[in-house]
Formats: sequence, C-alpha cells, structure tokens
Amino acid sequence: MDAPQPTPSAGWSESNGSRRRLPGASELRPAVVSFVRGHGILIAFGLLILIGASQSPHFLTPENFANVARQASIAGILGIGMTFVILTAGIDLSVGSILGIVAVVFASLLAGGVPWPLAIVLALLLGAGVGSLNGLGITKGGLQPFIMTLAMLVIARGVTLTYTDAKPVRVGEQADEIAWIGNGSLAGIPVPFLLFAGIAFASWFVLRHTTFGRQVYAVGDTPKRPGSPASRQPGCSSRSM
Repeated sequence: MDAPQPTPSAGWSESNGSRRRLPGASELRPAVVSFVRGHGILIAFGLLILIGASQSPHFLTPENFANVARQASIAGILGIGMTFVILTAGIDLSVGSILGIVAVVFASLLAGGVPWPLAIVLALLLGAGVGSLNGLGITKGGLQPFIMTLAMLVIARGVTLTYTDAKPVRVGEQADEIAWIGNGSLAGIPVPFLLFAGIAFASWFVLRHTTFGRQVYAVGDTPKRPGSPASRQPGCSSRSM
C-alpha cells in the first residue's frame, strides 16, 4: 500500500521534487503598485481602447485610427514642446493662444499671396518670437512662469480676436496646395501623424543624446539650489536655456 503523499503547506509549491515558496500578498502589492506607476499611461490608454471598442463596432477600424491619429497629432506636437518646458520645472499656459494667432497670421499671409513655404517660415518665426517674450519675462523680468504665460494667453487671444475681428480668415487660392499637410496621407498614414512622429523622435534624440538635453534635465532638477550640479555646470542655467 502506497504511503500518502504530503500536502504542500500554504505558501509553498512543489515542482520536480523541489519546494518553492510562493510570494505572499504583502510581497505582491508593492510590485503591482510599482508596475501601475511605471505603466499608468499605457494602462489608461488600453482601458480607453476597450471602452471605445465596446461602444461602437467602428472604433477598431483602420479609418477611425487614422482619423484619431490625425486629430491628436496637433496636440501631440504641442505636448512635445511642453515637455521641454516641464522638464525645466516650468509651465506654459499660452500655447493654445499662440497656436491661434500663428494660424490666423499664416492664413492671412496665404490670402495676401505669400507663397506657402515662406508663409510657414514666417508663421513659425512669429510663434518663436511670442515664446521668446515669455522666456524674457520669466528669466529677465523675474515673473513666475504661471503668471507670465497666463498673461500671454490673454494677450495673444485678444490680439487674435482684434486682428480677425472675430471672423474666419479665408486662405484663398492656395488652399488646395496646403491641404495635404492636414488632410493628406502617405502610404495610408496621415501626414500630421508623420510630422508628429518625426518631431517626437528628434526631441527624444536631443534630450537623450545631446548636451543641451542633459542641461534641460539638470535645470529642471535643481533650478534654484545654490551650489547644485546644475548651477555648477558651465552654461547651464534657466536664463541661458
């Protein structure tokens, strides 16, 4: 008669004749919390996809994904610029209003007959100039980023409404020539998403593999502490950034 086999005790498992201790709930909880903290955005993104798919049979179609990518690319490009600001322990509330004034000036230049490549350059220079005013007010004027960019939000919005008289700006004859930037596709991928992906890769490379990127991290890590590594590094200060 065979002897009865011993029952593994709680918290232990047997495999190939060896016993292995199973992790308890108190040990799993920190690991789960750490995983959620490290992958929270991906988890939330997955939940949104599941909710959207449960609400509409057309959500998981290539056409819808292309449409969502096209619409989200503008916010994504703005978010890349905001990433640099946040990494330096700053904030910019004026990006939406600056985008508005740049857009109406770009449309006005096209309506006035300016070639669209030149109009793009001039519009980008305008946006950079307005952003530089924010930087000067913060670094030279000593204003807090929240206050300075909130003021610029109001100013840029007011200038835009005054410039357009609160009416749409018609692009004119060049509308068909630039429509592909917002509505076109390349190999089935929306052009705005390709622009976003290119800018995202370039920004990642700058932050991870250039001296300027390391300075951005250093300034944001210790922006005001005397004697900090950021303050001791040559050329690394919020004013020079």
